[in-house]
Amino acid sequence: MQRTVRWLCTTMSAMIFVTTQAIADPDELVQKARITQVTIEKQRLLRSALAENPQHSEALILLGESQYYETGDIRGAVENFNKVIALGQDENGYASGYLEEIGILFKPLQIKLIDRRVSALGYIDVAYRIRAPRSLQDHQKIRLKYLEEHASEFQINTIDKEGRPVFKLAFFPVVMNPGDQYSNYAIVVGNKRRYRFDFTQDVQDPVEIRWEEEWTLIERVPAGLVKVEHPMIYTIEPDRDVMHFALDDSLRKIEGRYIAADANVQLVLRDSEQKDKERHYNLAVKIVMGVAALIGLIGTR
Repeated sequence: MQRTVRWLCTTMSAMIFVTTQAIADPDELVQKARITQVTIEKQRLLRSALAENPQHSEALILLGESQYYETGDIRGAVENFNKVIALGQDENGYASGYLEEIGILFKPLQIKLIDRRVSALGYIDVAYRIRAPRSLQDHQKIRLKYLEEHASEFQINTIDKEGRPVFKLAFFPVVMNPGDQYSNYAIVVGNKRRYRFDFTQDVQDPVEIRWEEEWTLIERVPAGLVKVEHPMIYTIEPDRDVMHFALDDSLRKIEGRYIAADANVQLVLRDSEQKDKERHYNLAVKIVMGVAALIGLIGTR
């Protein structure tokens, strides 16, 4: 009997503890996050607060600040700042101010493959280092470290007019003091090649690199796009002018057409030019054979 009582007490304590944890006060979690000096713990507390109240504007701002200044996850920071604005809770202008600053200090860096064509969009799981200018601000350097540690950021997002694949490193730090003799960048890919370039407010030209034989492209459709696959004997075209492009997979005889995910369009399925020529050829052959048969029939009479 004594054992039963103890078991019941223990079970009730555990149930009370679990219940207490489940209804944690978001405001208390935010206050704890404010005083903690450990970034991982701070972000954990703020995410817990947002799990209880996804519209907690202070938690969104603090999490965005931590992502921006401490971990370099600017994409996540921008999402949180935009949520605050969308909720109409940016009375002090903190969120919009951060977004304006990010728009000045960070721009997308384009990297073009000059000697390779691809059959699909994706990323390359490759180690690379970025030699940074000395004049960068501390949180700009933190962003570079984040990019180096996340190989999936090395994503092919599109192709240029010549069909060359284009990587885009989002939120790449802009050099604000280009007069410094150490103001240029260098990307070292796989400890083999070093590509030097400038990236300032005035100069943001694409960086041209070469494909390495040991690289493997891991297919992944970029955010903001959808992919429609179909046999190459057909073509699919949007019914109005929207951003789209196609890549051919000759081994699978499949065409993949990438279309903006937010576009409200209808897709028109047509025969490809080759298929159309083949149909016309077959029709011409049938006509010729029919005429020959008719002439032969008349001749026998």
